[in-house]
Amino acid sequence: MSTEIPAHPAIWSRLQTERQSGRLPHALLFVGAAGLGKAATAWQLAERILGRELRVTPADELPKDTFYLADEADFFRVSPQGSEIKISQIRAVEKALSRTHTGARVVILQAVDRLNVTAANALLKTLEEPPENTYFILLAQSDAGLLPTIRSRVVRYAFTAYDARTFAAWLATKQRSAKEARMLFAVSEGNPGLAVALLQGDLKASADAALTFFETLGASATPYLDLSALWQAHERAELSIYIHWLEWVAHDLAILITTNDATLLRLPFAENRLRKITADWDATTILEVTPILREALRANELYMATKLIGDMVILELNTLAERSRHANRSRSTF
Repeated sequence: MSTEIPAHPAIWSRLQTERQSGRLPHALLFVGAAGLGKAATAWQLAERILGRELRVTPADELPKDTFYLADEADFFRVSPQGSEIKISQIRAVEKALSRTHTGARVVILQAVDRLNVTAANALLKTLEEPPENTYFILLAQSDAGLLPTIRSRVVRYAFTAYDARTFAAWLATKQRSAKEARMLFAVSEGNPGLAVALLQGDLKASADAALTFFETLGASATPYLDLSALWQAHERAELSIYIHWLEWVAHDLAILITTNDATLLRLPFAENRLRKITADWDATTILEVTPILREALRANELYMATKLIGDMVILELNTLAERSRHANRSRSTF
C-alpha cells in the first residue's frame, strides 16, 4: 500500500521481530492519535502476512448497505457505518470467516473505539473463539471506551509521536530542509500525518488565518459574525488543521504570558503579532483555550456539524476573552 504516512518505525520493528520469531499475536490493538501511522502499519503487516499487495486501502469509502470491504477471500476491512460499527457488520464478517479457506486471513477493524455495545459483545465472542490462522488488527485513537474483556483478548501497541531524530530522518526522504524539519516537528509535535497535511497547504497562510481569529476575538465589535465567517471558510477536511493552528497560537500565547520565553514558541516568525494579542488575555483564561479546541477536534472527528462546532468554539472563546479583558481592566484600576 502506498501512503504518505509511513508505518510507525518502532512499532514496525517490534512486529517484524515477533513475526520472524513466530510470536505474532492473532489479535492486535493499535492505539494512538490520528496521523501516527496505525493504518499504514496495519496494511503493511497484512500484506506481509498474506504475501501480496492489497487493493483495498484505508481511505476507500464503505458503500451504503455494505458491511465491509473485501480483497479476495483473505482480507476484510470493517469501518464505521455512519457514526458507529454495527453488529450487522461483525456478523457479516463472522459469516465470511466461517467459509472454508486455505492459508492466512486478516481482518482490520478501523475506529474500533466506535463499536456500539452489541457489536462489541459480538466481536468479543469472535476474539474468544478465533478462526484458525486468522489475524485481527484493531485500530483506535483511544481504547478507554473498549470493553475490558476485549482489551484482555488483544495485545496492545501504543503509537506515539516521533522523536526529533526520527522525524527529521523521515522528512529528509521528502527533500525537506533541516530548518523545515525543526519547525514542522515543533508545530506537529512529531506527528507525521499532521506534518503531511501541513505540507499540503501554505504554512504562513494557515498561521495567518489562526492569528487573525485571535486578533478578531480581541478587536471586533461583532465577534460572532466575523469569527463565523472565518470559521465557515474551512471545509470539514481542512477544519482539523485549522483547529490545530488555533491550538498552536493558544500554546504560544500561553508561553509568552506565563514565561515570556520566546525560544519556546512553535511559531517564532509570528512573535510580534502574538505579543500584541497577549494584551487581551491573562494567564488563567488562556490556559482554558486548549481544552475547548481539543473538544472541537474530537467533535470534528465524530462528524458533528461544522457550524455547530464553530458556534461552540466561538461562543466559549469569546466568553473567555471577555472575562480576560474584564480581569485585566480590574487589575489596571488598582
